[in-house]
Amino acid sequence: MYEVNVYSNKQTGKKSECKAIFALIDTEFQKLGFTRTTKEPIPNLDDATIYRMVGRYKAVVSTNKTIYRR
Repeated sequence: MYEVNVYSNKQTGKKSECKAIFALIDTEFQKLGFTRTTKEPIPNLDDATIYRMVGRYKAVVSTNKTIYRR
């Protein structure tokens, strides 16, 4: 399982920027055979001006390094 955190500290458009970055990451993980289990915004308690999204991906990898969608 992998966890991805995407942050943006832009003054405007931070949500759009995070979504665009996340879309690129999502495409690559799916190409590799991973399944996304979570994608959600998370409040950034240290600094509310920073937008944050978290995603989790999972797959089963065999001993010969073949990735199986789970």
